[in-house]
Amino acid sequence: MTVQITLEEHKATIRTMPVAACLVDREFQYLSASDRYADLFGTSVDHLIGRSLVGIVPESVLSRFQSDFEAFDNGLETVTDELVIDGEMFLATIHPIRSDSGATIATFVTLTDISPFKRRIADLSGKYEKLQSFNTKLQELAETDALTGLANRRGMERFVCTEMRRCRREERPLSVALIDIDYFKHFNDRFGHLAGDCALHQVGGVIQQSIRRPGDCVARFGGEEFIVILPDTDLAGAQHVCATIQRAISARAITYESRPCENLTVSIGISGTSKIARDLDLTVFREALFRAADLALYDAKGSGRNSVRIWQKQIGAPFLPDAEPLLP
Repeated sequence: MTVQITLEEHKATIRTMPVAACLVDREFQYLSASDRYADLFGTSVDHLIGRSLVGIVPESVLSRFQSDFEAFDNGLETVTDELVIDGEMFLATIHPIRSDSGATIATFVTLTDISPFKRRIADLSGKYEKLQSFNTKLQELAETDALTGLANRRGMERFVCTEMRRCRREERPLSVALIDIDYFKHFNDRFGHLAGDCALHQVGGVIQQSIRRPGDCVARFGGEEFIVILPDTDLAGAQHVCATIQRAISARAITYESRPCENLTVSIGISGTSKIARDLDLTVFREALFRAADLALYDAKGSGRNSVRIWQKQIGAPFLPDAEPLLP
């Protein structure tokens, strides 16, 4: 059995609904409304019925109603939208009321107050952003050397992995330099570990200041060793950068508690490649690159220290595919 209700019964039903709802015709006039709907606008249902939405709802809502009727004429069954009424957010759900011929003669609108949910979402979003910021700071702390403020080995490893992939993809050169403070053990034995820590901090600062490009990375490699990762830099460019570092450290009067210390110097070993073969395992490449720089550093220290050496292909040295022509 099909039960049909008259428009008057429909209006009466809407009026007593426990939600904010209204019935609007194509002329944008109220046919009916619930008491809760009228309360939103500080008026009564009797005052709304027969009146136009103009002057009651925002102008932006009126233009939406026009487009909603057009959508219903084209067969759409439901429209949802978010509306701001008196500073509060509502979800409007709009259904067409059709005649027997299928023409849309009115719309049935319900308004659900979603302001508490929006405020909760905003609150959670703010907490999420704070959590993300906190996690970022934790990661920065986890990848920062506490003594020098430079990247630590973990931070350097993440950086070099990212740059190796990029340089391989873009067929760009990549160089690394290992930097070791000369006779640092003797320095520590003479002036003490506090002076040694102060010297490490100052040397790290000089290296960082000597690196001009933001895309390069300076890290403490361990003990008195530092490492510089130079993406998009061939061996000639790396040699120029390292010569600048060496001169800056030699010229710097490292002090401890206003007491001049010995004139510290550094030895530097460089390795690099013009490009990374696409089929090359990056783990293998990284190990070869670092091992070559270490061999060059060993050569620099064996040659009297306070010098820069570039890896050269020799017996016992690792082979770096597609390496730059080596400098003398």
